[in-house]
Amino acid sequence: MSRIDDAVTRILILKYKVGLFDNPYPEPAAVPNFGKPSYQTLALEAAHESMTLLKNKDDILPLSKSTKILVAGPSAQSISALNGCWSYTWQGKEEQWYPADSKTIYQALSEKLGAGNVVTTTGKGFDNPLNYDIDKMISAASAVDAIVVCIGEDAYAESPGNTRDLALPKEQIALVEAAVATGKPVILVLTEGRPRFITTLEPKVKGILMAYWGGKKAAEAVADVLFGDYNPDGILPFSYPKSMGEIVLYDRKPTEEIREVFNDNINSGYDPLYPFGFGLSYTSFGYDALTLSSSTLTAATSIKVSITVTNTGNRSGKHTVELYSRDLYASITPSMKRLRAFQKINLQPGESRKVEFVISKEDLAFVNAKLKTVTEPGTFEVMIGDKKASFTYK
Repeated sequence: MSRIDDAVTRILILKYKVGLFDNPYPEPAAVPNFGKPSYQTLALEAAHESMTLLKNKDDILPLSKSTKILVAGPSAQSISALNGCWSYTWQGKEEQWYPADSKTIYQALSEKLGAGNVVTTTGKGFDNPLNYDIDKMISAASAVDAIVVCIGEDAYAESPGNTRDLALPKEQIALVEAAVATGKPVILVLTEGRPRFITTLEPKVKGILMAYWGGKKAAEAVADVLFGDYNPDGILPFSYPKSMGEIVLYDRKPTEEIREVFNDNINSGYDPLYPFGFGLSYTSFGYDALTLSSSTLTAATSIKVSITVTNTGNRSGKHTVELYSRDLYASITPSMKRLRAFQKINLQPGESRKVEFVISKEDLAFVNAKLKTVTEPGTFEVMIGDKKASFTYK
């Protein structure tokens, strides 16, 4: 009990210090702000920008609005699978508590294309048995041009969401494989709070959209991206793993870059299905030379890193410019790369823009063997896209 009292005391002291006990109620002026229409706009914007296009073989996407599609999979008519945990309830699965105007992916696609161009064999709710009726799906596929299969996870929070296996349920795998077997182009929409393995499915489908748990406007955002009303610009905040035994983080050590696996006679290491920071667009971007304001950095100075980015495609789009650094030598094994900064810019077709970052010694610091945060003298590299430059810290 004394240990619990000690922990609770620290929490209460902090709450007193920040004034939570002085006025524990929200200010009256905040009440009219509840549920403002502008919040819906912001929710759609957030969902748009988070969507990550992982695959677009043969430019299958965006689909034409004259395309007739079949919407399949457990996430097709599930609101909870779009919002995730702590959405109105702890686990987020109780759909009766969601706002009445919340849309499913099937609803959003039907509104965009017209009900006559969208068919489904699914039922409401993630666990509805209709979602896995393969025979009905195959029959319905004969009358459509493409199949959108919505798979992944239902909402979960904390311990109830724990899993021993990141593999998708076998029912979902069978559903996707059956859709592929119809010969119609298949686009996967992934609604998940963590990467579930799609390694065996990825080569078989034409397109993959990572929708995560996009929130209140996730369904509308999925529809906008699939049919080109929004050009996807999200990038992966993690490395999408390829296999259970080779989950290596992007800021890996050199010993994790390439590892010998003698039993399989291959070199592996950092070999994800999709790397950290990956994301496709409906346009393309190019980089000019990476330049530094100085070749030397000191504790009292900083270095400006500059690069020119050009939209080399034929439609406008947002693009995230990522700045990575690498310490070539250090007292402990340095990472192969570390994300130091990023900027998202919006460019029209043919437009170029100069993007600048400023690096100081704090940006290059790490925790050494003595648990001290230090920046050690030596040579560093900075990388943006396929461009790199080096400087010395003294």
